[in-house]
Amino acid sequence: MRITYTQEVEPLGTMGPLSLLREHLDTPFLVLNGDVLTDLNLSQFVSGHRRNHAALTIATANRPTKMDFGVIDETEGHVTGFREKPELSHLVSMGIYCMDPTILDRIPSGVPFGFDDLMFQMLEEEAP
Repeated sequence: MRITYTQEVEPLGTMGPLSLLREHLDTPFLVLNGDVLTDLNLSQFVSGHRRNHAALTIATANRPTKMDFGVIDETEGHVTGFREKPELSHLVSMGIYCMDPTILDRIPSGVPFGFDDLMFQMLEEEAP
């Protein structure tokens, strides 16, 4: 494994530092948040990314959230259902990404740029 370190003069967010590595990233690469502990098979994750020919692949997990309140379902001001403190499940990002080098074209240099910025940009452009 080859590791390249960079230094941010000013904080660049979660994706901004990739702009410092443009010349080094010419094949699909992994980005992992520093506080991630996982048993995800990274080889299989990268293989899946390559099979799908994606610009960005996000590792996800289902996470339940227990609501502290009763949830009212309504239509046009009329109660149609009630759930007492339900547990809702959401698909969340694990902070592990596989990216094609083309993603670097979306990341500005020298300014803070987070994963959320990248997602909003790609969704707005309906990028594959």
